[in-house]
Amino acid sequence: MSNATRAADPNRASQPQPSRLSRIAQRAHEIYDARGGHDGKDLDDWLQAEREIDAEIEATETKPPM
Repeated sequence: MSNATRAADPNRASQPQPSRLSRIAQRAHEIYDARGGHDGKDLDDWLQAEREIDAEIEATETKPPM
């Protein structure tokens, strides 16, 4: 399915967005992988992911409507 088809899919709009915690967990794992998968920095990874996701959410919520 192409990006254009996906964007035009009416069912896609009704699909639930991932929760904030799910997004943070996914991003924290990406950060962990980017660091080479070394243990011991899980809290740092989580807090960095939390900051990034919260900034994305805030930017989306404060963006003026088109």
